[in-house]
Amino acid sequence: CNAASQLDLSQFASDIGPFIEKFHDPAKDYNKNDIRGYFSIKPDQSTNLYGACDLAYILWITGELKDRTTVHGRAEWATLIQSFQDLETGLFNKNIVDGESVTHATAFATAALKLLNYRPRHPHYWAENTFKTEESVNSWLDSFYWDQIWTGSHEIGQVAAVIDAPLGISLDRDFKYWILDAMDKRVDKSTGFWKNGILDSVLTDVTTV
Repeated sequence: CNAASQLDLSQFASDIGPFIEKFHDPAKDYNKNDIRGYFSIKPDQSTNLYGACDLAYILWITGELKDRTTVHGRAEWATLIQSFQDLETGLFNKNIVDGESVTHATAFATAALKLLNYRPRHPHYWAENTFKTEESVNSWLDSFYWDQIWTGSHEIGQVAAVIDAPLGISLDRDFKYWILDAMDKRVDKSTGFWKNGILDSVLTDVTTV
């Protein structure tokens, strides 16, 4: 694929409707013009957090989020996503797929709610310790499993969650600058990538491990 070329993806447009319906929770009524978020990440299974959030992203990307939902439907959808949040921590840790990151689910759900013009029901209390000081920010970054890019990219989503839904938590107004500064200090100058794995002094090229 030529990176400078443009691809015509319109041929896939007709496939989106059947694709969406395939992942709808069979226990719930389905109306293609009043979608309410009852989806799974696997076909014909019961609703879970990632399925509910994925559809918000898909419809927003295709420009159909408002056209294929109603005001009441979006409210019900938001309530569904909000139900996956823990009251005491603010983490979205309910009904996620085994092995998935709770912090990634938290960022994913928070952003999906924003697309629906809603926000989490409970504040992100977990963030008050994570981003409390410059030292705590650095400790958080140092705790990443840097040898595996996938997990690190999931953890960094915590920042996006707090930026999208900052209400109800007590953080220093400079916390975002602490994070940006700490991330800048961890960039590999020769590649522009964040490479801090234990073998990066030997494997100097860009790598996924």
